[in-house]
Amino acid sequence: MKFKCSKTSLLKEIEYANNFTTQKSNLSINSNVYLQTENNNLTIKTTDSTMGFVTIIPVTTDEPGSTTVSCATLLSILKTLPNIDLDFLSDTAKLNISSDAANKKFKFSIRTVESNLFPDLLSINYDLLFKLNQKEFFDMYDKTEFAVCTEKNRFFLTGLNLQKKDNKLVMVATDGKRLSYIENIFEHELKDFESAIIPTKFISMLKMIGTGEDIFELGFENKTIFANINNHFIYSSLITGNYPIYEKIIPTEYSSFCKANRDDVMLAINSVSQCVEEKSKRIYIEFDNNAMLISADNNKDSEGRQMVVCEYNGPNMQFAFNYNFLQAPLKVMDGEYFKICFSQSSSIIAVYPEPERNYFNIIMPMQSKWDLKI
Repeated sequence: MKFKCSKTSLLKEIEYANNFTTQKSNLSINSNVYLQTENNNLTIKTTDSTMGFVTIIPVTTDEPGSTTVSCATLLSILKTLPNIDLDFLSDTAKLNISSDAANKKFKFSIRTVESNLFPDLLSINYDLLFKLNQKEFFDMYDKTEFAVCTEKNRFFLTGLNLQKKDNKLVMVATDGKRLSYIENIFEHELKDFESAIIPTKFISMLKMIGTGEDIFELGFENKTIFANINNHFIYSSLITGNYPIYEKIIPTEYSSFCKANRDDVMLAINSVSQCVEEKSKRIYIEFDNNAMLISADNNKDSEGRQMVVCEYNGPNMQFAFNYNFLQAPLKVMDGEYFKICFSQSSSIIAVYPEPERNYFNIIMPMQSKWDLKI
C-alpha cells in the first residue's frame, strides 16, 4: 500500500476516528484504525465493538492495499508533523510516514497488524434513514442532555430517550430527580421507529463531526442507531432496558405561576450557591408578593440570601432543591424570561421558557418522590 495525502485532511479524520476506538488496551485490534486505499480514495474505519466510524477522503494512490495501525499512535505522530503532503508506504510489518520536501525531511514507522484481522463493521439499509436538520437536532440535545443519569447502576437512564410521536420527534432525559423534555417538527418526513435509548456519546460525536448546518440522516435497525453526516457514517448500539413512562409525572395544569428574569435568577443562584452544603447542594426558594427569595446555608460558617423581583401573586410557598437542577436548564434556555409553575409545596416544579416554546423541565423538590419505576 502506497499513497500520498495532505497532513491536514488526514489529521482531522484520524482525530474523529480515535473517538471510536477501544482506549483501554493498545493490544486490542479495536484500538487500531483500518486504512485502505484504491482509486485515489482512502477508506478509514474504527470501532470499539459498540460504535463504528467510516469515512472516505481523496488521496493519490500509487499502490492499492490495506493495513491497520494504532490509531492513538498515528494521531500523536500526525499532530507533530508540518502541514504538508505526506507519503505513506506499508510493508509487511510497518507503516512508514515520510517526506522528501526541502528542509522538511523525516520518516516515522508504526507497527502494523494485518487488515484481515480487523472486524467487519455494520451496514444499514439506507431506505431506513430519514433526514434531519443538524442545528435543530443538536439544539434538542443541548436542551436535554444535562438531565441524563450518571449513575452506572441505572444504565437505562444514562442515555437520551428518542421517539416519534405523530409527526414530531421527542427527546427526553431524566435521572429520576429531574426531567428535560423537548419536541420538534422537522421539515422532512420521519420514518417510523421504536422508542430508543441513545448513548449520549453517539450524539456528542455527531456534534463533533457535524457543522451545525445542513442536513444529516438518521436511522434505526436491529437495536442500533445509524447516522450519515458530512460524508461520515457512524453507528452505535442502543442502550437496552425499558425507559420509564415519564408522561404520567408531567402535570396537566398548575395553580401558581412565577415569571422572572433569567439572568437575574442565574446570578442570584450563583451567588447564594457559594454557601450551600457541598453534599446536598440544597438551596431554598420562597415565593411571596412579587418576590423570589433565594437562600442557602452550610450549617457551619456561612449563609446567603438574595431577593429577585418577579411576577407572582399566589400564596406564600417555599421549595428546597439541588441548585444545579434549576441552573442547568436556565443556562440553555432561550429568551429573557422564564416561568416556574407548581401547585403545592410538595409537588413537582415545572420550568418553562417565557413565552413558552417546544421544551420544558421538571424538577423534584427534596424529600419528594416520583411514582416512576426507575
